Amino acid sequence: MSAAPGPAAPAPSGPVATTVPSGPPIDPNAPRPSYLAEPPAFRWPSARPVLGMLVLFVLVGGILYPLVVDGVERGTGAWDPAGGFVVGGDPRQLAEYAIGTNITNDSLFWLRPSLTDYNTTLSSGESPYGPTDPNLVNLTEYYVAWYGFNNTTVPLDLVGNSESGLDPDLTPAAVLVQIPRVSAHTHFTQPFLTNFVMEHVTDPTLGLVGPQYVNVLILDADLLLQIRSSGLA
Repeated sequence: MSAAPGPAAPAPSGPVATTVPSGPPIDPNAPRPSYLAEPPAFRWPSARPVLGMLVLFVLVGGILYPLVVDGVERGTGAWDPAGGFVVGGDPRQLAEYAIGTNITNDSLFWLRPSLTDYNTTLSSGESPYGPTDPNLVNLTEYYVAWYGFNNTTVPLDLVGNSESGLDPDLTPAAVLVQIPRVSAHTHFTQPFLTNFVMEHVTDPTLGLVGPQYVNVLILDADLLLQIRSSGLA
């Protein structure tokens, strides 16, 4: 049998003496460790990587990227980025379809408002009212009444001016909202006009670059052909 534990030894009442081992004596003349040495002197970076990056950016941004964009434009549309029309392109892409005009015929689709009334003799660029200008509200209400929209959500581009004042394009929503008026004055059904408009929607380049839009001038030119062929003109 194991012996029973005896009473615990009493804890010392005074401070406990500790002994701190002393290190070797410090020699003030000894060399300093490497991690305490002075930092190396500043050295200018090599010019080789800087010049290499500069050449790379010039080649990519100044030569390769413009060539790719130019090739995409020439391969996907009839418009020549150099400023003319590609021979053999879409014959409807005439210069007159690149500049808007004031269309007020109720049988056709209208363009967005223009502060210059699509006048190319005036200086290009408009100065629309700012978002805090109270005249902006009055002008917007005027456009809504002019287009005859009542209790209808009006797309912004149909009651707002373009920067150039000559833009012939609208978003599909801004064209589709006009179908009731066009249908009432042409006797074409709204489903027919909806399909007709959707056939004229231009998708973004490669499905990525730019928004969907409708060239209203081309749309109205084709609509006039439909009206004349149906004997409604």
